[in-house]
Amino acid sequence: MPSEAIAQAMDALLGILGALGVPGAPVAQHAGKAIESLRQSREARARFEDLLRKAEEEFIREARAAGLEPVAQWVISLPIQNLPTFRQALERLQAHWDEESLIAVLARELAAIPGVSSEDRARALALYMACLRGRLVADPAFHPLILGLSILRTERDVKRLLEGMDQLYRAVSALRGLPEDLVAWPVEDPPPGTDLRADLLLPRYRLVPYTGKAFQQALGDLLAWARGLEGAQPPVGLRIYTGSGGAGKTRLLIEAGEVLRREGWWVGFLRLGRLTAENARMLSADPRPTLLIVDYIADRSEEVRRLLREVARARNERPAPIALILLERTFPDWLKGDLSDYTDPEYVGWPAFLGLPTIEKQPRSLPTPEAGDRRELFQAAWACFVARIGRADTRPPAEPDLPEAPLYILLLALLRAAGERVDRPTDPGAILECTWRREQKAWARHLSSFLGNPPEAQQRRALETLEGLVTLATLGRRFPTVEAIVAFLQAHPRLFRPIPGIEWGDFAEALSRIFPHRAEGVIPPIAPDPLADFVLMPRLEERPALLSLALPTPEEAEADPEAAAQAAGQALNVLSRLYERATDPTAREKVAGWMAEAAAHLAGWPDPAWEALDRALPAPDRTLALRPFLSAFYQARLAQTPPVDLPERARLLGMLGLALSALGRREEALAATEEAVGIRRQLAQAHPQAFLPYLASSLNNLGNRLSDLGRREEALAATEEAVGIRRQLAQAHPQAFLPYLASSLNNLGNRLSDLGRREEALAATEEAVGIRRQLAQAHPQAFLPYLASSLNNLGNRLSDLGRREEALAATEEAVGIYRQLAQAHPQAFLPDLAISLNNLGDRFSELGQQMKALKAYEEAARRMLPFYRAYPAAFASRMRYMLRDYLNACRALGQAPDPELLKAASGLLE
Repeated sequence: MPSEAIAQAMDALLGILGALGVPGAPVAQHAGKAIESLRQSREARARFEDLLRKAEEEFIREARAAGLEPVAQWVISLPIQNLPTFRQALERLQAHWDEESLIAVLARELAAIPGVSSEDRARALALYMACLRGRLVADPAFHPLILGLSILRTERDVKRLLEGMDQLYRAVSALRGLPEDLVAWPVEDPPPGTDLRADLLLPRYRLVPYTGKAFQQALGDLLAWARGLEGAQPPVGLRIYTGSGGAGKTRLLIEAGEVLRREGWWVGFLRLGRLTAENARMLSADPRPTLLIVDYIADRSEEVRRLLREVARARNERPAPIALILLERTFPDWLKGDLSDYTDPEYVGWPAFLGLPTIEKQPRSLPTPEAGDRRELFQAAWACFVARIGRADTRPPAEPDLPEAPLYILLLALLRAAGERVDRPTDPGAILECTWRREQKAWARHLSSFLGNPPEAQQRRALETLEGLVTLATLGRRFPTVEAIVAFLQAHPRLFRPIPGIEWGDFAEALSRIFPHRAEGVIPPIAPDPLADFVLMPRLEERPALLSLALPTPEEAEADPEAAAQAAGQALNVLSRLYERATDPTAREKVAGWMAEAAAHLAGWPDPAWEALDRALPAPDRTLALRPFLSAFYQARLAQTPPVDLPERARLLGMLGLALSALGRREEALAATEEAVGIRRQLAQAHPQAFLPYLASSLNNLGNRLSDLGRREEALAATEEAVGIRRQLAQAHPQAFLPYLASSLNNLGNRLSDLGRREEALAATEEAVGIRRQLAQAHPQAFLPYLASSLNNLGNRLSDLGRREEALAATEEAVGIYRQLAQAHPQAFLPDLAISLNNLGDRFSELGQQMKALKAYEEAARRMLPFYRAYPAAFASRMRYMLRDYLNACRALGQAPDPELLKAASGLLE
């Protein structure tokens, strides 16, 4: 069939499919836009062309076999009937495929064919539409499209309408070439039964209505922002929500998503590891109003960056709003850096994108529920759980003290409804301990029932086996069937010893009854996440070999690289959570050891699977928790990268250097960085336009690595070369490279200061301040933090030259900026404020204003202390010098130090 005819046929089909009589104007409008998007889809046109061609071939073949040669010739000479008739045929086709009506519609056309009787016309009509109908209905992409539209036209029930929209959007995505599982909506009905288990609190079940003024305000604000994008130009928006596990971030987005889905939006969570560059391009250009949520972003930097850059590129062509929501426990450093970096080497309009008022570059935190809201939530949850188990209680127990986070309030309500007592109801650890103890008791009770009351020794072995399997499921190992459980247990007799008197098949069958109707497989992971984290640390300490069993084998990775990478990513996400949750160095050292074991295991994967995992991993400077894993991972990756692949070797060496430096392995970090510089220098000589920016980046890193080792002259030389290259690049492309030049000038000032070349150091730092002040005036939200950093350095450089009043002024300006930033976004900027306050103490001390110096030192130490306690490895050195300055100032003034700070000092300064 000619391409013009295909285009006409496609337009006619879409014209009919898009004419929806859907209850609710917004739903009809948004569904119609989704249908319209297929006009521009090469994939959809190609599929439709294939369907029409096959339908025609089938009709011609069947018509000749039925003695309808004149009709067959008519179809051959005119492959597509005139457009009005075709449109009418499709209208009938949509309405329950009524062939008798179609005969009346097309009879006029067939009557023009000489020598065809009325009986033959009727047979030809029925045969033609049967062929087309069969192809469309049988096609896995067009059938859901037609089914979804049928539901939308006829149903007014909200649940059925949502089903119709889901069918429609899945079909449109498939026809446009998007993977079916790229964007998923996780909401489902709670599992049946009367058990009160912790995983009932997963956000996807929405079992307990979220109540309280704080939550409703956050929900209303989010919905107003998303709906407001409909009138924004361009209609794109970004928000980031941070908060500890159990704060309610995911539930907030599910509640907002449910509202927007009823209004016709396409809403979903982006699946881990599934976003390719092509998928990101299609998502950014999709005409559907879209709310896209990305959870656990700390270790998904490349996916997030790819998506944001594509949305930036397509922002002015967007026909409908796209709202991007990023979720994480804390604000990742890599994202903080990306959203304040106005360079645009990919020329996607990144500075303009960051300048939009709908692009929020600092995270939002969910408000802590007030006492009244907490009581209301506890009572609603208690009533829900009591109803589930069929009790007739009408009045919840009095709880004078409740925990702050919504998850722990819900867990406490579940425990109280089940008749459990928690001695310390405001302590999350006590709540988790009681919850897990109760889960184990439930397992024991069910196993005893299903396995015929086995002796105590067999019961213990069965519980130990079950706990091991649940641990593996939490680390990403899937057990889709009972047979898969049996095969796995039989394959690992050393770790899973047989249970005397009980066959593995009977045991696995019992597990399928303990965990019925689970989407994750027979054995679900421990949930919610805070409970999983609480349980896994001691379990892996007892049985560390479980980690290797959880990771896909080389054979599994070769069979399905993407699925293997996704499973390994789940295990690494769990390990990174354990690393962040660990509060003492010994525990973190254990988790780092497990990460190294995981890296060694993954080094045996075949190349396609390894590359799939590499694409999903964050860069070493974009994660704190995964650095121990990444250093081992890139070492192994390098060993298998061919020597001729120079760009890839340079990239891996650069990331290895960053990871090793972050781990304090400075000599090794220097060696890796020097090798990266050598390779990129060679590449830049051959192709300067492509590789000079990368050479400058490696030289910057080299200067830092040399400085870390006290090799100051060499550090200066590397940094000067980086400045020279970036100055040349900034002259040609100032918008893209001026921020990079300022960064290198900052480093140059530090390198010159290290060598006592104070006047030159001041000049470099002043130039950096000048550039960043200019950038901050144009884009204050993006560049104020960088200006504050340079002002800090400027204060130090002026102090080195004895220009103390000017040094004080520069440092006070830096403090003022950081104080302003920290008020709005404390998690992101309080550490910077603390460092700047300590510098301010130095400036006051130099001017003899000792009382002001003491106050600045004290505030600095107080603001840094919570971060040191949460991340001791990252903040110990800074905390140490702040405490030393504070205690010296106390002694100089004869004042007693604050007891809390004195206690912290005793652990750090001994």
